[in-house]
Amino acid sequence: MIWTRLLIALGVIVGLGVIALALTQNLNSGFVVRPESKAVVLRSGVVQRVAEAGFHFRNPLIEEVVIYDTWPERQQVVEGPFEVVGCPAEITLTYNIDDVVAFHTSGADFAALQKLVPQIPDILAKVSDDTDTPGAEAARLLWAAFADERPAGLRVIRASVDLGDCGPQPPRIEIRRDPLPAIATAGVLGAERASLATAHYLTADDARVEIEGAIVTYDVVDPAGVEVCFGRYEAIAGRVTSATKAHLRNLIGSEQVDSIAEIAGRLPETVRGTFPNCGIAVRAIDYGAATVTRLISINCDETPGAEECAAVQTIIRP
Repeated sequence: MIWTRLLIALGVIVGLGVIALALTQNLNSGFVVRPESKAVVLRSGVVQRVAEAGFHFRNPLIEEVVIYDTWPERQQVVEGPFEVVGCPAEITLTYNIDDVVAFHTSGADFAALQKLVPQIPDILAKVSDDTDTPGAEAARLLWAAFADERPAGLRVIRASVDLGDCGPQPPRIEIRRDPLPAIATAGVLGAERASLATAHYLTADDARVEIEGAIVTYDVVDPAGVEVCFGRYEAIAGRVTSATKAHLRNLIGSEQVDSIAEIAGRLPETVRGTFPNCGIAVRAIDYGAATVTRLISINCDETPGAEECAAVQTIIRP
């Protein structure tokens, strides 16, 4: 009789332990990926899948999750020394994580950009001695050379070259603003709105274009998903804006496009799948109140009679 009771008690204890273990594992099986991040799910250190923004499950007994912020732009000063047209140059690369799997499997090494260093002297040697803006030309050449490089899953977004006080003095440049035709809104607009502020783009013919007042629209389709990903509704608009700009850069590369029509046509498609598990459905871009302007650089040293140059001289004259 005593042994029977002991066996029953032992069985109850074991059963409660199993239930407690199962509950603990269930509590540890869920994880949240924020909109600006991606997660890699590992088994025995091997990547099994990538988890996008939203709430996900894993098997805590055999799976590990590592989350990386992929949207934020980071900067790194590249180890030199370097020279541009005989001047000491400090080179800074702005980059982000483009391929989260490659980044993780390479050891999450942000210093991997140093692998690009051996190419830099040959690139800088192409800068013309006759240019008035050697730093800007060097930066353009560096970005063009690194645009398709992905060391350890990192992508160079832009390069900057600082020559200090060395080199030729840059010419006086003023900007002429020529209005362009309005962009037609295409697609279904959402009920919620987030400003894209002022966006600058570079077209294939090297024209600089400014779009001001465009609005990305979206709908809240699952409040529970919003709570998981954003925590509060006030955080949605900023995240949607950041996603729009980040995905545009990833799609077309450093915000370079073939034409203004391409901006209007492709921008909405870049973000529609951004928040599939976050309760947000991104809709079309509203260009109704947007202005589009072509920015033209005027060299006032070469064309001092230009209207833009004369206007500035009048303002600063004592």
